[in-house]
Amino acid sequence: MEKRILIISPKVREGAPAFERVRSFGRFFESRGIKADYYCISGKINILSMINFIIRKKYKNVFLTMPPFRLWMLCFLPGRRVVLDIRDGWSIAMRTGYGGTTRPRQLKSYIARAIEQFSITFSDLTITCTPGLTRYHSTYLTERKIAFIPNGLPEEYYNYVSNMNTYREDVYRGNIKIFICAGKFSEYGKEKVVKVLNLISKRYYEFDCRIELYGADMRANEWVHEYIRKSGINNITVIIKGSLDKYELLDKIMKSDYGISIIRDEAYDFGTKIYEYIACGIPVFDYFTESDIKEYFGGCFDTDYNPAVAKLKAKEFVRERILAQSAKLQQWLDERFGF
Repeated sequence: MEKRILIISPKVREGAPAFERVRSFGRFFESRGIKADYYCISGKINILSMINFIIRKKYKNVFLTMPPFRLWMLCFLPGRRVVLDIRDGWSIAMRTGYGGTTRPRQLKSYIARAIEQFSITFSDLTITCTPGLTRYHSTYLTERKIAFIPNGLPEEYYNYVSNMNTYREDVYRGNIKIFICAGKFSEYGKEKVVKVLNLISKRYYEFDCRIELYGADMRANEWVHEYIRKSGINNITVIIKGSLDKYELLDKIMKSDYGISIIRDEAYDFGTKIYEYIACGIPVFDYFTESDIKEYFGGCFDTDYNPAVAKLKAKEFVRERILAQSAKLQQWLDERFGF
C-alpha cells in the first residue's frame, strides 16, 4: 500500500512561519518515502467538507498543524491516526489575555483546555515548539506522546546566509548601532516595547541607536515616536518600514548589529525571528526574564554573546536537522509505516 499522509494547514503566504514549518515537515516525510499531500484552509472552515475529503480519499494518516484550533475534532475520526503540531498556546493565551494584550477569558480558557486534553489524548503524536508548551501539555499525559520540535529555520535560509559570509567582521559605522525588528513590534504589548526602548537607551547610552521595523503595523506603532520624545530618550530613532521579501530581509538582518524579537508570552513562546537573527550572525537583544528562553539561546544574546556558540547553535537550529534527529517522530514513523 502507498505510504502517504495528508497535511492540513492554514493557507498563508509563502515565507510565513507557518508555511515554512509545514513545508519542512512535508519535505521530511517525502525524504522518508511518504507522499505528502496538502489541504490548505482559509476563511470559514467547513469541517464536514474536510472530513468527507479525508474519508473519500482514504487518508489514514493526517498531520494537523494548529492554529487554527477549530480543527481539533479531526482527532476523533475513526480509523485515522492524527499527528497534532501545536504551534501556539490556545488555552494559555485565553487565560493570560494573549500575553497581556487583551482581556483574559477564564471560562473560555477552561473549555479550551479541556478540548486540548481530549485532542492530545486521541492523537497519535503531539508536537510542540517550546519547552514551556511541552511541559504544559505533558501535565495530563506521559511525555511519550509529546515531541519537542522547535521552529528553527529552513535549511535553504541557513545555506543562504552561510554562503553570504554571515559571520563577518563588524561593519564600521562610527557611533551608530542598528537594531532590527522583523515582524510585529508593539502589536504584542506596549509594555514590552517600553521595556525594550528603556533598556536600549541605558545599555547603549553612548551610541546613536536606530531601530528599524520591517513588517510592523505603522498605525499600531505610531505612539512609539511620541513616547521617545516625552520620555526624553535622545539616543534612539525608530524607523517603520514595509515588509520585505524573505531574502531581502535576511540581507537586512545580516547588515544590522542586533535583532529585536517581541514575544507575546516568553513562558510559552520563542517567536520565529530569533532563529534567523542567530543564523545571520547578530546578537539577540536581551530583555527576557524567563529561564527557558535564556537557557535555550544562551550565548546568543547581546548580554552574553559568544560568536562560536552562536555559530554552532545556528547549525543545530536547521529545521531539517531537528526533524531528522527527533527520536519520537522517528518512533512514530516506525510504528505507522514500518521503518
